[in-house]
Amino acid sequence: MSCSISGFYSIATVSEYTSVRDDRFKEILRQAENRGRDSWGVVTVDRKGNVYNYRGVGRISTWLDSNVEDVFLQPETSIAIANCRAEPTTEFIKGKTMDDVQPFQVGNWIISHNGTIANDKELLKELDVKPTTRIDSIVIAELLNRYVPERVTTKQMELILSKLVGSFALAMVNITEPRVLWLANNYKPIFLERHFVESCVYFSSLEEFLSTYDFNRWVNQNQNLIEVPPYSLVKISTESVGPFAVPRIDVTSLRKTPNKKALVICSGGLDSVTAAKLMSDKGYDVTMLHFMYKCRAESKEVEAIKKISERTKWPYVFINTDIFKNVIGHSPLTGTGDINKTGAGEAGTEFAFEWVPARNLIFLSIAVGYAEAFEFDTIVLGNNLEEAGAYPDNEQIFVQKLNKVLAHAVNVNRQVTLEMPVGHLMKHEIVKLALEINSPALDLGWSCYEANEIQCGECGPDQMRRMGFKMNNVIDPLPYNKLPNDFWKGCVSINEYRKNK
Repeated sequence: MSCSISGFYSIATVSEYTSVRDDRFKEILRQAENRGRDSWGVVTVDRKGNVYNYRGVGRISTWLDSNVEDVFLQPETSIAIANCRAEPTTEFIKGKTMDDVQPFQVGNWIISHNGTIANDKELLKELDVKPTTRIDSIVIAELLNRYVPERVTTKQMELILSKLVGSFALAMVNITEPRVLWLANNYKPIFLERHFVESCVYFSSLEEFLSTYDFNRWVNQNQNLIEVPPYSLVKISTESVGPFAVPRIDVTSLRKTPNKKALVICSGGLDSVTAAKLMSDKGYDVTMLHFMYKCRAESKEVEAIKKISERTKWPYVFINTDIFKNVIGHSPLTGTGDINKTGAGEAGTEFAFEWVPARNLIFLSIAVGYAEAFEFDTIVLGNNLEEAGAYPDNEQIFVQKLNKVLAHAVNVNRQVTLEMPVGHLMKHEIVKLALEINSPALDLGWSCYEANEIQCGECGPDQMRRMGFKMNNVIDPLPYNKLPNDFWKGCVSINEYRKNK
């Protein structure tokens, strides 16, 4: 069920502010109709715990266009919870009554639910209750009423939510605590908009239902927009800050503890292999995932992965694909000719002449599917700060934004998180880290874009690797072609470096 849940938590009592609050809320309700036009309901609770119900079948905008909208909110309203329902085919009810319209109230609890509860019949049987509606959401109110009829702690709320099989975004209030609002979700979205001037927090299912995206309005109204992270429990209450009362927002993660299995997207080069070693040292079971995408250095990369696996005992997975060579194309890394004619030397380190269209995004999409199927909670990427100047998908924001999407890309109650252990490091810092943790990338890795007997020494990765070693005054144990005889002058071997340390 893809409904919208909406509402607010209000401290304001001054009529000037409550009037603004009410107008904002009515506009949110009109927007929220985008996610549900089959029925609607609004329940408000005042500071004394008095409850006011407004419900109907069809569009909420039809009701708001009548004169009723001018009287349904009161100055003393502290919490409002609404639902615009999109009725699923599995729960179609011909001739609905008001008992079939959310928000639902059972005992002291009022709830509004977006999602589908798959085990509602089993839970209702366990509770031995016969609700007045067939709609699955009612079981949430029944659970709360049975186990925590009055006051509820965060731990108790977590336990009740853990009983649900399905999807949910929830708004909940217990009328014995009319100044506490609970919100909870798994992958279903919830957004908050906090207005400090009005001492009010609004919530709804989509960002666009809340904000006008007017920057000047944001600054002038002193407000901010917050996306509730997937798998979260939110408690909104009131706290005193000096002489003022303000809304307090506490967020608790509902995610389980990661299983410490790391799937490392590994090219065999300095960055990804060092990232793998770092994760292994942190106690993760590391598996290297290598994409054989018909790049020029494929044979040497495969050789490096196998040697690294032999030494470290990290298993590896090879995924064969020719999509980048035979379908997408448009990259010298999968083409022919001399890559160093355009991308050699300093130019090759400062601009992505050898860019492979959307490679990391495609790699990560496949890796997420593999991780979900084989129960890896963590995917590791060897992106770094140095190459963020030339490659958009090396910027930290790339991984951070993808992490926000992943909860909506895998099945309910699964979690896959991307990590970038060296994403904040420059190349010379990665070399230093590799030396400190004895990364197998030091003598077994392969960074070159070519598949010659030894590294070419001219391509961008070779340039950065050898300069990273030189900046640490250490001789790279891997040989390079066309390297000046005095290049390592003043540098020491890895063994000497460690002795001096």
